[in-house]
Amino acid sequence: MKKLTVFLTVLACAFALTAAAYNPGDFETLKSSGHCPGGDLSGADLTGLNLSGANLTGANLTGARLNGARLTRANLSGVSLRRASLENADLAEADLSNSKAAYADFGFTNLTEANLSGGNFYRSNFRAAQMDGLNGYSANLQEATLDKVSALAADFTQANLSYAWFFKAKLDHALFIGANLYYARGEYLSAVGANFRSATLSQGNFTYSNFSKAQMNQALLNHTNFTGAALQDTFWGNANLTAAIF
Repeated sequence: MKKLTVFLTVLACAFALTAAAYNPGDFETLKSSGHCPGGDLSGADLTGLNLSGANLTGANLTGARLNGARLTRANLSGVSLRRASLENADLAEADLSNSKAAYADFGFTNLTEANLSGGNFYRSNFRAAQMDGLNGYSANLQEATLDKVSALAADFTQANLSYAWFFKAKLDHALFIGANLYYARGEYLSAVGANFRSATLSQGNFTYSNFSKAQMNQALLNHTNFTGAALQDTFWGNANLTAAIF
């Protein structure tokens, strides 16, 4: 019985590895043409490749390694990037709309003016990423790590950022209209002139942060912690400040 159990365990592991393996033909197509829409590149090592402008629409990049890859203006709409590693990759102006990228690593990436709208980035890591001008409309960033990101003038309208981490993030003039930041943690962040109209920040912790000239009208701020925060010229019109801490 013990031998049978070991055999079945090994068989299950082998099946899992096979299921995660990329299609060699698709891999060669990508290397030769720079494009592979709908291809199976799961688990592929694409470290450091120049894929600028590549068409990878709908491709399976689950668990792929794209560290240091150049993907400027690449079309990654609808791709699967679950648990993929893109650390230090250049994704400036790339289209990741409607992508499935839960648990992916975008640490230190360049996402300047990239399109993440409608994508699923649940628990993904964006630590120290460059996200200025990014389009994150309606993206799912629940429990994402956004510590030390620069997201100046980024658009997170109607995005789900509940339980996300924003330690020392730069969010000046960013849009969070109607966004969900319930229980978000943003100590020492800067959100000067940012727009949080109708957003939910309840139970959030934003101690020692800078919300000068930010718009908080109609926002839900009950039990939100603003201890030590800079709030000069912040607009609070019709905000719910029940039990907020200042």
